[in-house]
Amino acid sequence: MLPNTCKSLLVIFFLSCHFFIPISAQSSAALLQKINNKIAFQHYKDAITDLDKLILAGVDKADLSTALFYRGKAKEGIKLHKEAVVDYNAAIKADKNNVEAINYRGISYFEMQQYAEALKNFEEALKKNSTYLDAYKNRGHTLFKLTNYKDALTDLDKVVLADHNAVDAWYIRGNIKKAMNDFSGAMNDYNKAIEIDENATDAYLFRSDLKMAMGNAKGALADLNDAAEIEDHNELVYYNRALVKIFLKDLKGATKDLLELLEYNPDYVYAHYHLGMIRFKLGDYKSSIKHFTKAIELNDTDAAFFLQRGLAKQKSADKSGACSDLIQSSKMGNAEAVLLAKACK
Repeated sequence: MLPNTCKSLLVIFFLSCHFFIPISAQSSAALLQKINNKIAFQHYKDAITDLDKLILAGVDKADLSTALFYRGKAKEGIKLHKEAVVDYNAAIKADKNNVEAINYRGISYFEMQQYAEALKNFEEALKKNSTYLDAYKNRGHTLFKLTNYKDALTDLDKVVLADHNAVDAWYIRGNIKKAMNDFSGAMNDYNKAIEIDENATDAYLFRSDLKMAMGNAKGALADLNDAAEIEDHNELVYYNRALVKIFLKDLKGATKDLLELLEYNPDYVYAHYHLGMIRFKLGDYKSSIKHFTKAIELNDTDAAFFLQRGLAKQKSADKSGACSDLIQSSKMGNAEAVLLAKACK
């Protein structure tokens, strides 16, 4: 029998060991599930902070790949595409069969418009799991971007056949059909996506584009109004609606949309450009020049910006400033500016 002192020391030792067990060894799987829920609710920064701590504390070897994968997803959520790829690479190194990490690495490459690299990842994921519908959808979307419409359609057909409620697969297939000039088929797919989810903003956006292509501007506007009701801070909704209103000669309405857009994204370059165009049409050349100048500050590679500012300066009797812009635009290859710049010599 051990002396009482020794028993006390053993108790202290046991408790000390218990308290110093790494978080990962206690319940890393449960913690990872909580963190994944944060990612699902788009609390990306909190998820990254939690994962940094968890990985640093020493997550179970069996859960390391999952932790790295989740951190990649969270970084992808805040558009840190390159950093996400680094985590996906580490996740795959920890577990070469982490098919989700391979698929999501493809998504990051897709978002960076590196479509050939994205395609490799989706195909690798499908080699490891030939029933992985998300990888088929992503491969089809990538093939669409690479203008391989036939094979893209085959992949999306497979997805919607297996999962009738895959909303994004329906509208991606609609985009493919639109590119193939199958407007009727595209409309059916967009309608189906909205039927499944009446809050599918992207489906309304794509259907509005199709309606414009079919000459139905008022129908396009109705779709964009619905989309704005669903997401009142979606930049593309406000921008596209402004363009439709310009087409319908509702310059006041277009101006309102563009100004609202600039309230939550002051650097939306083409909002400044189109406001400059509207002000020019209304004869407000000073305001027009201001918006074109801002557009040029944000993107000095678009010859049209210099052309339009030059024309606005011309209307303002600023011949020197007009010529400077027109000559710059002509040097950038704008055909109209080339002709107008001749008068500056």
